[in-house]
Amino acid sequence: MFTSVSIAAIDGFEIRRTRGASALSASARSAARAYKPIRAQRTGMSETDSADEAANDPADLLPNDRVKQSALDGDVTQLHRGNRYGEEGDTFEIDGVTFELTEVTERTLGDMTDEDAKREGSPSLEAYKERMVHAHGGSFDWDDDADVVRHRFERAE
Repeated sequence: MFTSVSIAAIDGFEIRRTRGASALSASARSAARAYKPIRAQRTGMSETDSADEAANDPADLLPNDRVKQSALDGDVTQLHRGNRYGEEGDTFEIDGVTFELTEVTERTLGDMTDEDAKREGSPSLEAYKERMVHAHGGSFDWDDDADVVRHRFERAE
């Protein structure tokens, strides 16, 4: 059974955040988290800052229309981000289609492979690196040691 948490219309897409039956309760998840979100580690923000809370919402995982459409088309099935946007079992909706987070793993950029890049919609890791520079307005330096979180997702049945 799913419990709806929030609904928003963003850039013409309906985004709905829900928690799956397999997800931990908020209090259990909070108690189980001994980590600080990666952005909090880098910026000194606390775990309770509102910016951290928004960053951890699965509905905000996909950053733009192109990525949302690519997920709907099945071309994007994972995304690396600087923060954790949910836990395994959390769900989000795009235009009425429900997706479930199937794996959420802390890694470094240096752990990424060509296969990761393909799952994120790029033909190769080199193309992915170039896309990141472009997406960040030219101000992105690839650092193999930079912490990221891989979010794998699939359409929920």
